[in-house]
Amino acid sequence: RGYRVTLAEAEEKLGGRVTRESALPGLSAWARVRDYRVGQIQKMTNVEIYRASRLSAEQVLELGADHVAVATGATWRRDGYGRHLTSPVPGSGAAHVLTPDDILAGLRPPGGKVLIFDDDHYYMASVIAELLSTTGYEVNLATPLATIGAWMVNTLEQGANQERLLESGVTLMPNTTLLAVEAGQVSLHDSVRGHDTEHKADSVILVTSRTPED
Repeated sequence: RGYRVTLAEAEEKLGGRVTRESALPGLSAWARVRDYRVGQIQKMTNVEIYRASRLSAEQVLELGADHVAVATGATWRRDGYGRHLTSPVPGSGAAHVLTPDDILAGLRPPGGKVLIFDDDHYYMASVIAELLSTTGYEVNLATPLATIGAWMVNTLEQGANQERLLESGVTLMPNTTLLAVEAGQVSLHDSVRGHDTEHKADSVILVTSRTPED
C-alpha cells in the first residue's frame, strides 16, 4: 500500500514461533509459511529488516513511526494454570518442571522418566511427547479429558496423532489431572476411578496455557 516499513525482529532468525515449532516432529512443513513471507518481503524496496533487535517502548518511540504494530507473542505458563486447572499446581516452581518454551529453546528434562501434563488439548503436548520418547525418554502423557489432544478432533488429526504417540512408545493417561509435583514423583487424580495416585517422574513438562507478552 506504499508505506515505508521497518521490521524489528527480536531474534536473529525471522519467523518467531513458526521457526521454533517447525523443528518439532511432524511440523517441518510449517517453515514454508515463513519462507514464503520472507521471500515476498525481500522483493520489496520499502521494507527494512533489523534482526536481533529487541526494542523497549522508549526505543520504539524514538523511531518516530506514524503507526506501530506490536507482535510480541506469548509465554507458556510455568504454574500449571490452564483450561481445567484454574490455580497454580503445588510444586510447579521446582527446577525439574519445564514448559514448551524450554524444550523449544533446546533444554531437555533431567532424568529418564518424564510426565507431560496437557491442559491445552491441542498439538503441543503430543509433539513434545513424541520428540522425547524417540530420543530415549520414558514419557507419560496425562490429560484431564477423556481424549488425548481433544481439540484435534476438530481438525481431523486426533486419530493419526494418537497412533503416532503409541508407535513412539508414549504411555497415554486420559482422565488424569495433575495435583502436585514433588521430588521424583507427582500426585495425580484419576477421574474415572475417583482416587488419587502417586506416579514416579524425574521431570514434569507443563503444557497448559500462555500469558501474552504485553
